Amino acid sequence: MEGIRINGNMHHEKRVVILIGILSGICISLGFIRPFDGVITLSELVLQLSGSRGELSMSCNLVELIGFMLRMMPNYIMILVFGNKLYGHFCTASIYVFSRCPNRMKWYGKEMLQLINFICIFELVFLSTTAIASVLRYQVIFSVGGFILLGCHALIFMLWNFTLVLLVNLLAINIGSSAAFTLVMVVQMTCTAALSIINILTKMQIKQDIIYVFLWLNPVAHTVLGWHRSTLLEVELANSRYSLNLVTSILIPALFCIVTVLMGGQLIQKKDLLAEDMEMETI
Repeated sequence: MEGIRINGNMHHEKRVVILIGILSGICISLGFIRPFDGVITLSELVLQLSGSRGELSMSCNLVELIGFMLRMMPNYIMILVFGNKLYGHFCTASIYVFSRCPNRMKWYGKEMLQLINFICIFELVFLSTTAIASVLRYQVIFSVGGFILLGCHALIFMLWNFTLVLLVNLLAINIGSSAAFTLVMVVQMTCTAALSIINILTKMQIKQDIIYVFLWLNPVAHTVLGWHRSTLLEVELANSRYSLNLVTSILIPALFCIVTVLMGGQLIQKKDLLAEDMEMETI
């Protein structure tokens, strides 16, 4: 019966993920995909989807920042929906599982695979729906370079979403789910807003190397493909004054992801909610 209940919950969660992906894809396609004369290349579609519109102005432009945050809204929803999934399972496992099966890393690995599964399903459904909705409205020109760029976009956002969802869950173990979600969202939006000060730094005649390092260290900047430089002709069209390497922008989210997973493993291994509850009852 327990196995049937778990499988039923997983199927329900998958349906929720697919529904979010479909609705998000339709909304983003209707709201942000803008072709020229009714024709758009797949590469340009991906650039607009990533928040660059081919070129995102790095200036104090409130409209641009709000538009970028709205493009990121599907990701925020995923963080909200699954931000307490592992945390809730950990609370239950602390009482019913760890006393019988002390191998916490095995349990942690299974939880990771579930989160990865949901994130991948969401991203694939979201991108597919966005592309299909755009094809139904406009003439989309497909190319090999466009598919490669789409794959890079999907990989970056899968890594980014998984890292943030996991981070919220891990922080929730210490500070609670609401506080963890709020903290992660505030930091993410601060990083987004910080992109607008690059133009200010330029006017202050700050050295370009310093500005480039600032942009490179900002994790949100690596989700905006319009700032990336590549050998692909489709990406070259989006070059701007301060460009990021596409490979680096895949490695940076991957590094964040690995560090978060390792820190989470240490936390799951050492944290004991049941012991803390017993101490509070004694007090």
